[in-house]
Amino acid sequence: MEKKLNMRQIQHKATLEAIRSAVDKMVDSVGFDAMTIRDICKEVDITVGTFYHYFSSKNELLKDRYIRSNEHFQTFYEENLVSMDELEALRLFFDHYFEYSSTRVYQLYKRFMQVRIDEYEKWASTDPDLIRGIILEIIQNGQKHGRIRSDRSAEDMAEFINMLLQGFTTTYVTYDREAPGRTGIIKIITECIDSLGAGNSKGK
Repeated sequence: MEKKLNMRQIQHKATLEAIRSAVDKMVDSVGFDAMTIRDICKEVDITVGTFYHYFSSKNELLKDRYIRSNEHFQTFYEENLVSMDELEALRLFFDHYFEYSSTRVYQLYKRFMQVRIDEYEKWASTDPDLIRGIILEIIQNGQKHGRIRSDRSAEDMAEFINMLLQGFTTTYVTYDREAPGRTGIIKIITECIDSLGAGNSKGK
């Protein structure tokens, strides 16, 4: 059962969501770099001091996206994929990743990916990359149940899948915002995932 929040916690959550919404709105209109903390505070009607109670800098707004993305995909995995055939779970995970990425505020998502490159090690040191972990767990479970090939290490196959995800994201934010809807790309990615099936092991 979800714990009931007190008034202070409710207010804290409301202010946090207001900041996030303001950032989404302003980034889409003026861009992340042009947006200032004072602009955000004016939009939300809070003091600069209140903003710093939630975030230590503008880049912390992007780390917040990283943490929430982790939480989102962990919840999706636990609620939808845990008991599923592992190859099907990987396909659905990819589909959901495409959908999630393509519905983000584009300019903010683009800036997030740019900053993530520089900040990833620092972010992951305190908040591990759950997307990598989810992919690895699915593959390890598939090997355990004999549904994913065992002639390759789970770590190497998980890294392969993660590289496909990151390659898609880089393409999406760089120049091709239509990639998620392109049937040919989706088919090729599905074929790559299918190649991890146990029937593709060497000697079979």
